[in-house]
Amino acid sequence: MFDLERLSLRVRPLMPLTALNTCWRFLDKSTKSILDIGCGKGVPMKFINRARNFYTVGLDIFKPYLIKAKKNNTHDDYVLCDVRYMPVRDKSFDV
Repeated sequence: MFDLERLSLRVRPLMPLTALNTCWRFLDKSTKSILDIGCGKGVPMKFINRARNFYTVGLDIFKPYLIKAKKNNTHDDYVLCDVRYMPVRDKSFDV
């Protein structure tokens, strides 16, 4: 008999990677800069920018997450701020 719950427990951990792979595939390869709003600990950007092809800035309001992202070297720069008051000019990032 097919056990959907058991299958779900095995597949669920792989789903974020699937979503990141989809983002990576559809990302315009001529992109030069990415602003990661709500970057958290930076795990997705570490995957997306694994070849270090892009200039990336991680932006988050929660300082402990930015510290963790910086420790893991996930972005080129880090900004602690509220998304409502970002110190970023319009159109200064490609993505």
